[in-house]
Amino acid sequence: MDITKRNFFRLLRIGVFNDSEQIEPMSAWKWYQVFHFATMHGVASLLYDGIDRCRNQFFLQIPPSLADQWKQSTEEFRQNSQQTNRTLTELLSILGGSMQVRPILVHAHASALLYDMPSHRAFGSIDIFYPFITQRMKADRWAVCHGESATGNSHSTMSYRWQDVQVNHLHRIASFSNGKNDNALQNIVEKEFRECPPNTINLNGTTIEFLPPTLQLLHILSGVACHLLTANNMLLLWLCDLGVFLRKEGDKVDYVKLQGWIDQLHLRRVAQLAGHLLVELFAFSKDEIPFMQQKKGSGVTLVVNELFSQHPTQPFSMRQGSSIFVRATNTSTMKWQLLHSVRYFPYYPSECTTNFIHSLTRSFTDIEE
Repeated sequence: MDITKRNFFRLLRIGVFNDSEQIEPMSAWKWYQVFHFATMHGVASLLYDGIDRCRNQFFLQIPPSLADQWKQSTEEFRQNSQQTNRTLTELLSILGGSMQVRPILVHAHASALLYDMPSHRAFGSIDIFYPFITQRMKADRWAVCHGESATGNSHSTMSYRWQDVQVNHLHRIASFSNGKNDNALQNIVEKEFRECPPNTINLNGTTIEFLPPTLQLLHILSGVACHLLTANNMLLLWLCDLGVFLRKEGDKVDYVKLQGWIDQLHLRRVAQLAGHLLVELFAFSKDEIPFMQQKKGSGVTLVVNELFSQHPTQPFSMRQGSSIFVRATNTSTMKWQLLHSVRYFPYYPSECTTNFIHSLTRSFTDIEE
């Protein structure tokens, strides 16, 4: 790992976990590289927290123009996040109050509330899960009446805009491409909500409900798996979420139950890889990761190399030309996705196979019958 990546992870550890680290000296060009990596992975504000906490270190010599740019982007991000949070609390007060549809806050906003600086954790849409169908249908009807551009899709999601913020009503907290894995996950979620009491906090006078702790950890591990297999740039944020959750909420988890779920979903190898990534990248001790076995993770180098490499972002599709033959419109993307699936096949064989098959299936949508 070169110096830019070492300093990148040092600042991330300082910003997210408040670790004590010494920054190595770098040229101006390398500092711009660190900023580029941070922006690419959606962690620029978290790294700025690290910069702020060690700004008295002699070797933290960031070019003034970059320092100003970084500070300004962090401030703008913070202001946007605070506005979104105000919208979030108002929306949940309606859905959970007068509507009484039991909204469960999931994904980015749920994870962000565990951070020391919640407004610095990258947000996307407001994602709300409804565990029971009657409440879900009532919430979706409200979205159609009060939201803008309300649309449903094949992924069991109702999307709309409310007060200029994108909101998603999720009928599932997560999905797997493999049918057996997906059915097992949905059964786990349904059973857990039937058996567990609500997990809530009060934020600015609004009661916010989250997933039960053990289910929340399974959800994060499932998210890490999905982002690993799709090479999504948000993988690093999900790993940060995993580390923050373990340190802030890990004592509330039933690890015997979690291990049973991991085995049902065939997530054992992915969970081990996630644990080794926390050890190697975020300086966790093995004792902090109860679901990790005590052996070396050979996949860490593979993941780190992909985190900082450029890969095709344009989707590929299959088109029929003037002849009867079918060809791919973006062969480099197709080859890359195939190689990526092969690399991660040992970690999650069932999902790697069905993921690539689904990609091929979607690519044939433009072919005339």
